[in-house]
Amino acid sequence: MNKYDYVTKTMQIMDFEDNTKHAHEDYMYVQENKLVTRQEAFEDLKEYFEEGNKILSSKLLFEDEDLLAWKEMVRGSDGKKYRVTNVQIWRDGKAWREMVSHVEVPEDEHLGEE
Repeated sequence: MNKYDYVTKTMQIMDFEDNTKHAHEDYMYVQENKLVTRQEAFEDLKEYFEEGNKILSSKLLFEDEDLLAWKEMVRGSDGKKYRVTNVQIWRDGKAWREMVSHVEVPEDEHLGEE
C-alpha cells in the first residue's frame, strides 16, 4: 500500500493508533508558529475529529520516497468548508515533518476529479 492510501485509510476509519505507526520517532508537526511533537500532534488530530470536523473528499498531489502531498475538502465543526493542504517529508520510510494549511472556501468549491 502506498503512503497516500495508508494515511487516508487510517484517517477514514479514525484509527489514530495505527496512524501513529507511519510517524518517525523524531516526527514534528509545524503548527502556525511552533513545532509540535509526535504525541501532541496525534492527540490534536484525534480531538480535531472528535469535535466534528469531517473529510468530504481527498486528492493526491504528489508522492515519492521522500514526500507526500495531498488536499482535502473538510467540513469544519463550525459548519464552514475548508480546503486543507497536507505536506509530509519522509525519512527512514516514515513521516518525519508535516505541515498543514486550512483555507476557508465557498460551498461550491471542489478539488476536481472527485
